[in-house]
Amino acid sequence: MAIVDVRGLAFSYMSDGESAESHPVLRDIDLQVEAGAFCVVTGPTGCGKSTLLRLLKPEISPRGEMRGSIVVDGSVLAGTAPGGMSSKEEAPTYIGFVAQDPESQIVCDTVRAELAFGLENMGVAPHDMSRSIAEIVGFMGLDDWMGRETADLSGGQKQLLNLAAVLAMRPRLILLDEPTAQLDPHSRRRFLDVLGMVNRELGCAIVMSTHMPELVESLATQHFELGPLPPAMAFRESLRLAAAPSVSVAAPCVEARECAFRYGRTDPQVLEDASLSLYKGRIHALLGGNGCGKTTLLKLLAGIHHPQRGKVKASGALRRAYLPQDPKALFACDSVAEELHEWHGRFGYDSEEERRVAARFGLDAMLQRHPYDLSGGQQQQLALAKLLLTKPDVLFLDEPTKGLDAASAAQVTRIIRALANDGAAIAVATHDTAFVRVAADDVSLVFDGVVACTLPASDFFASSLVYRLDAPARLFGALA
Repeated sequence: MAIVDVRGLAFSYMSDGESAESHPVLRDIDLQVEAGAFCVVTGPTGCGKSTLLRLLKPEISPRGEMRGSIVVDGSVLAGTAPGGMSSKEEAPTYIGFVAQDPESQIVCDTVRAELAFGLENMGVAPHDMSRSIAEIVGFMGLDDWMGRETADLSGGQKQLLNLAAVLAMRPRLILLDEPTAQLDPHSRRRFLDVLGMVNRELGCAIVMSTHMPELVESLATQHFELGPLPPAMAFRESLRLAAAPSVSVAAPCVEARECAFRYGRTDPQVLEDASLSLYKGRIHALLGGNGCGKTTLLKLLAGIHHPQRGKVKASGALRRAYLPQDPKALFACDSVAEELHEWHGRFGYDSEEERRVAARFGLDAMLQRHPYDLSGGQQQQLALAKLLLTKPDVLFLDEPTKGLDAASAAQVTRIIRALANDGAAIAVATHDTAFVRVAADDVSLVFDGVVACTLPASDFFASSLVYRLDAPARLFGALA
């Protein structure tokens, strides 16, 4: 018997405006996943991958109009099961869910408390709770984490902790929504290795959405496509997006000099003697592992934080804009149209400019939808569109291609390159080395709180032992 049995599923989000117009996301979906399978769900940004996964977990199921049937682990969540069963009296066994953002599921201050949190909410007896935690910690090799605070973990470690906390509740099914999108290559490999072990050795069924199915090719037993993806291609120099003719600039427009920063007085240093210069018309990429200080350095340059030692200098009256890792931090309105209109009084743009930027990012068909009803990739596009309406002189982007399929990432990459060619200075913290290869002018490697090196992009990749990009990438296929 399939642990997931979806038949004839259609789902539409309802407009939050005066119109009763609905927004179809899924149409006539049939999906059966056997117990113990590893199912990879793929498709372009906005095709409904996240919606499908959330419909399989009642606690986070989205609101809207639905047709068809959903049966999970023998329990009917919607419609009528094959054979006529339609009772919803028995809830399914616990269904695990791991989201894209490692921060979004962490609720406790310590690793031990985080592992116990879900079990406590389920009313598990203390001796059973201790056993479950001990077994999972030993299985995943996290013994030396037990005394640590969650705030001190890197992004990759937080995602492993999220997986461990889910496993402690003994699910037969784990749903993962782009779980490696915000992880550096090393953390991504480790997470997927552990996930494969969970599937093989514990027998948990896995349903995982991703824009990069090639990363889990060796693990997957089943593929389910909600739409086509561009092919993965090898890099060639002709794919690099052309930069505008260089103009000699005497001084950087924003510069960090020997900056040190920590978040709390007793917290460890995040940055120590970090220096970086940004120039108009150039894209400067920051690479490095999770927790190395890329985001913090970006926030110092943007003026969001101020160094405790050192100095950040900015020339003239620059208009600076910052795209955070979580795009929802920029949302305050009930529709996409209202989000794009929100800052018009402060920055002086008109409705025609709002329509143009909506069309540029493919948002013109979803203006009446609530921002939280968009996919993660669409939220990323909306946040960037909103920032571009402010006409920034300097743009700070934290993982701008996160959550985007290759075609959408290619579109955003071209837009970022065009902004630089128009004279903007752009700093990008990213793990997306394919983006860096085709768009960046300069690359800095951040390590242990300092900028370990800064080189022109071509020199950086030519001399790197790790960032070689021999592997094909779908972004290259989308740009070809």
